[in-house]
Amino acid sequence: MRIAHDTRFWIVRDPAQGTTGPESLLVETSLRDVELQFKGGMTCGRDAMLYTDRTEAEQDARERFEAWEAYQGALRATRERRA
Repeated sequence: MRIAHDTRFWIVRDPAQGTTGPESLLVETSLRDVELQFKGGMTCGRDAMLYTDRTEAEQDARERFEAWEAYQGALRATRERRA
């Protein structure tokens, strides 16, 4: 697929502290917008993936969030057992 400067696509990143749901991992953007975001300090951290299909991006965001929630739950349970 050819992506022009104004073609819309989606970026999905790994969750971080303060993540509230899968929708907070998903950003609709364009090359023009990404250029400005990098100039503003955005980095490639948190395993970002680009998608041209919104449905695929939303599925990835849901899966990443569910895995993160499970991991956070396991951490809490471990801390509670040790306390």
